[in-house]
Amino acid sequence: MVEGARLEIAYLVLNRIVGSNPTRSAPFRLERSVRRKGMEVCEGEAEAANVYARGMAFRERWRNVKPLDRALVAMVLLAGISLFGVYLRSLPRVHTITPAESAALVQGVPDQVASDSPGRRVLVIMNLNDPESMHIGVYYAKKRGVPRANLVLLRSPSVEEIDRPTYKTAILAPVREALAATKNPADFMLFTHGVPMRIAEDGRSVDGEVATESAAAKTTAHRGGNVPFYFIDNPYFNQHEPFTRAKYGFCLACRLDGYTEADALGMIDRGLAAKPLKGPFLLDGSNAKSGQGYEELNVDLGAAARALQASEAW
Repeated sequence: MVEGARLEIAYLVLNRIVGSNPTRSAPFRLERSVRRKGMEVCEGEAEAANVYARGMAFRERWRNVKPLDRALVAMVLLAGISLFGVYLRSLPRVHTITPAESAALVQGVPDQVASDSPGRRVLVIMNLNDPESMHIGVYYAKKRGVPRANLVLLRSPSVEEIDRPTYKTAILAPVREALAATKNPADFMLFTHGVPMRIAEDGRSVDGEVATESAAAKTTAHRGGNVPFYFIDNPYFNQHEPFTRAKYGFCLACRLDGYTEADALGMIDRGLAAKPLKGPFLLDGSNAKSGQGYEELNVDLGAAARALQASEAW
């Protein structure tokens, strides 16, 4: 395109923005000018000129906006950016622990511990796709004397909710293999921050599903209000002896979690510093929830509270 035609286009665009010529006449004048000079204008350059014209027009309109309205627009934009930041933080973490990194992390965890070490009874379940999960699990294992054979390293999405097919392959199957392979008692399963918490299809707890998987076939129907629901029969109910997986056929589930990694690590340290003295019990019942399965659970919590008050543990 010849320089003269380019200057002509720029002149017409400027006229169109500042208003020295009617806006509707600009396309006609542009076409007439190019035809008069016998030149061809590339469609791409003409489109670029139109985009530039629209941008300049928007700038002129923005200059006429009142300061208060500008402030409101800016607040809306900032709110949108903040919400987008929250959304990005909710996405699954993409950083994963490599085999070399995981080997270095667990190196401080002992291969063998004393035969009477309580750590032999704990299966620590961590997520290789979540560095915080690994740091928390390894820290707990070192502090509590958990042998390396009791560490279960998953490759699971680092999200709170997981679909059931992924749960079965990424969580349940590796834990089953670990239980079958360990020579330690492994009476308890400790799920760390970063391992999914809930199964999407039915809202069930990941921890509870894994820990009671071997006992899931033994269920009893209950009724809360007008809605029936089912409990897995608990063979340890009302027993007065230490729990073992060997005798009762399932594991007890625990979770070491918090809003941040520091929260979870602090719980470990505070647990080690705690003294075996009497203290308060927290029973999370609700009088506002009396139907759809809550009623029977609230009744049980009330019975537990009365039993504790009547005992020496209170």
